[in-house]
Amino acid sequence: MQRNKLPLYFLAGAAMAPLANAAAPVANNDSAALQMNGFTNIDVLANDSDPDGDSIRLVSFVQPGHGTVTTTDGPWLRYIPDEDFVGQDTFTYKIIDIVECTPDDDYGGDYGGDYGGDYGGEFVLPPSEVKPPQARCEEPIEVQGTVTITVTKAPTSELLPLTDNENDRQVSKVLDAICGSIPEDATGEAEKLAQRCATLYELATDDPTKVASIINQLAPEETLSLLRVASETSQAHTNRIFKRMTSLRQDNENIQVTVNGRTWGQQAMTGGAAGDVQTSPFGVFLSLHRESVEHDKTERESAYEYDNDGFTLGSDYRVSQNLLVGAALGWGQNDLSFSESGGGVDADAYNLTGYGSYYIGNFGLDMQVGYGAGDYNTKRRINYTESGSEFSATAKGETDSKQLNVALQASVMFNSGALSVQPFLRLNYSNTEIDSFDETGGEGWSVHVGEQNLDQMTTSAGFEATYPVSYNWGVLQPSFQASAVSESSTNFGPVKFHFIGDSDATKFELSPDGEDSLYYIFNLGAVAVMKNGVSAFIDYQQNVSYDNSSAFQINTGLRYEL
Repeated sequence: MQRNKLPLYFLAGAAMAPLANAAAPVANNDSAALQMNGFTNIDVLANDSDPDGDSIRLVSFVQPGHGTVTTTDGPWLRYIPDEDFVGQDTFTYKIIDIVECTPDDDYGGDYGGDYGGDYGGEFVLPPSEVKPPQARCEEPIEVQGTVTITVTKAPTSELLPLTDNENDRQVSKVLDAICGSIPEDATGEAEKLAQRCATLYELATDDPTKVASIINQLAPEETLSLLRVASETSQAHTNRIFKRMTSLRQDNENIQVTVNGRTWGQQAMTGGAAGDVQTSPFGVFLSLHRESVEHDKTERESAYEYDNDGFTLGSDYRVSQNLLVGAALGWGQNDLSFSESGGGVDADAYNLTGYGSYYIGNFGLDMQVGYGAGDYNTKRRINYTESGSEFSATAKGETDSKQLNVALQASVMFNSGALSVQPFLRLNYSNTEIDSFDETGGEGWSVHVGEQNLDQMTTSAGFEATYPVSYNWGVLQPSFQASAVSESSTNFGPVKFHFIGDSDATKFELSPDGEDSLYYIFNLGAVAVMKNGVSAFIDYQQNVSYDNSSAFQINTGLRYEL
């Protein structure tokens, strides 16, 4: 019988074939446990392996029935149960082994030949380009693993029942969630946080009456004042410029030097009392101010007071009898102190504003567009007794702000003899952003403060009345202004925080006091215009019915015509 030749290298390859196939990776099942409404990170690859020593990779996962699984920046999958879910939940995942191949491994072809019959065969040398099959060129093998999660009810909080208000309760909740999960080998801020937590919970057991005041100190609601201070500073700058523009309505012939928005027109200055007024298209004004604000303690915010000292310096140019344009620079320094030696905020605010007026006869329309920036240095002092000793720390932070402001004013002038009355309506839109920042120095209680944003619309309606009186030395013009103010916003909401020592960055939110729906501003002032063109003024402003706050402002300065 004729024997077909069987290449023995094929038989060798066939014999090696079982050894050439890569072994499948092993996906071992995982389990985890957490409390209701919490979350857990699971490293599903930690207990998986590959017999060939290949690397393994997670390629997919299937969502569980009672929660959500997401990827993280690390090797973990994050499981978040559905709200208030309690019980057992599962999800599956798939892994593959990462097989490495080289170009030489691509041999292809079937070298067995058509042999049939008796397998005695004759040895035939393989072609020189043929290499034996390599296991590294096998396709990756996909296998599946299962993760089982047990969700239990959260234990009764040890801190939550001891707190007094909503913001403090938010802090209590997050401490109950994170204090028991800090690793024993934690270092740095995490170690300090663990130490603070341990003594706080001891105190909750030994002397629970002290816990509420401590939690109130730990709550960083002091930082909620930053947005309000930035907004109020910008609003005051806008109002000072509107005073300048309102005063120009008294004279559509000349631009006089003005300080704090009080100026004299041609008619008022003409005659024996004041002499002739020199016509000039240019004008400058300077306003020096001091503002004082006190904010009462509320359910959401600490009590504080601050003083703001600064100036507004501007120059304008009359393009025509009906059109005026100008620019103003404002600077203010805030010195804010929290009650009970709770710390404070030092801030510098800068505003650059372009403005314009268009008026015909007694009707006027004014507009401002401005940009502001601020620098803030914050301090939160935390002092209490723990384990028989005094704990004291000052958490410090630095941040910046930026602000865009657009404002409109429409007014009409009515005259009766020397008396002038000018009703006005103002709309002021401002967008304020304060950057997020990290505190330092809190000895475990330092927090990350999230970004703060405010879109606010302020509407004012009121009038200003003036009555000039001539004297031998010049003219004295007393004035009175009254307005009703309403604030509204779209995003004056909670601010997000987390403790620096919490590696999971578990967030909690604190809510500020809302904006004031209606309050009133009254202003009483006087301007003295001398024969030599030098003017001096004094101005007092008081806010009335301002929710949880009282505020007044004093303006003084000089003016001179170019």
